[in-house]
Amino acid sequence: MHIHMTGKGFLGGLLILLAVLVLLAVVWLINPAWSIAAGLCLIGLVKGLFALLKPSD
Repeated sequence: MHIHMTGKGFLGGLLILLAVLVLLAVVWLINPAWSIAAGLCLIGLVKGLFALLKPSD
């Protein structure tokens, strides 16, 4: 699978990453444990997406 990303798509990805980080920071102010749990879940989801998009060997 080949993914072609334009500069606009890359900028959009960075903006989404920034929004997620800001959201985690706000949740951290309310309850740090929730923020840590949400961050770990997001890491698991991203790893799962990479595993799905990775070409099979």
